[in-house]
Amino acid sequence: DLNVSVIIGAENEDEELSKASIVTTGYGAAGETLGGVGVLGPTYMDYPGTMQKVATVARYISRILRGE
Repeated sequence: DLNVSVIIGAENEDEELSKASIVTTGYGAAGETLGGVGVLGPTYMDYPGTMQKVATVARYISRILRGE
């Protein structure tokens, strides 16, 4: 399954993103990560829903890259 990363507020290394959250994951084919997809939003976002949506988009892109 996909590894979804969540960085919230002050966990961001960049000071300008200290009031934001980032939800990301990679996508690819044949066991190789070719890129990433993510959401940048407020710290009060729906994390479970956002994580699910990011993972779903990454799975969809991966399937297209595999020719499915």
